[in-house]
Amino acid sequence: MQDTTLWRSLDPKVQTLWRISSAVTGLLIGGAIVPVEFLALRRIESWPLPAGVLAAIVGLGLILLGVSLAGAGYRRAKFRVGEDDLAYSHGIVWRSQRFVNRGRIQHVDITAGPVSRALGLVDISVFVGGQMGAAISIPGLPKEEGEELRQVLLAGSVQKLVEAQVEAKAEAQVQPTPPPPLTPAPQAPPPIPPVDDRPDDPLNR
Repeated sequence: MQDTTLWRSLDPKVQTLWRISSAVTGLLIGGAIVPVEFLALRRIESWPLPAGVLAAIVGLGLILLGVSLAGAGYRRAKFRVGEDDLAYSHGIVWRSQRFVNRGRIQHVDITAGPVSRALGLVDISVFVGGQMGAAISIPGLPKEEGEELRQVLLAGSVQKLVEAQVEAKAEAQVQPTPPPPLTPAPQAPPPIPPVDDRPDDPLNR
C-alpha cells in the first residue's frame, strides 16, 4: 500500500527543462532590449555603452540566474498523494504549499510542451469545482507517472462522490416522515327546544 505521508520529488530532468526555459527567456528579453539600445544611441549622445552590450548583460544575467536556481527549485519542489488530499510544495525564497481535497477534483489535465516531450516529461493540472483555473499544477513528472497519478486522482474523486451520494441517500431514508396535520372534529348543531302548541295551555292563549 502506498505511504500517504511520503513526499515525492519531481523527475531530475526537470532541472534541464527549467534551465532551457531560463535560457529562452534570457534570449527573448535580451533581444527586446536591442532596439531600445539603438534608440538610446540616437537620442542620447552620452549613452555610455555600445549597441548590444546592455542586451547581452541582461540576457546573460537572466540565463545564469535561472541555471543557478534550477537545482534549488528542484530540491524544494515535492508533492504528496494522501488518502483525502493532494499536496504540492515549492518555492525558493517564498515557500508555498497547496492542498486540494481529492473529493472535490473534477478533472485532471496532462500537458507537455516541445522541450518537455523531448525529455519525456509532462505537467499535471488538477481542477476542482467552483474554480476557473487549476487548483494545483505539478511540473516535471515522467509520462508514465503522470498517467498513473491522473488515474489515481480521478478514481479517488469518483469514489468520494459515490460515498457522498450513498450517505445522503441513507440519511434521507432514516429521517421519519412527519405525521399528517390534525383536523378538528365536526361539532354537532345545538338542540332545538320543543314548542308546546297545546290548545288548552293558558300560556298559548
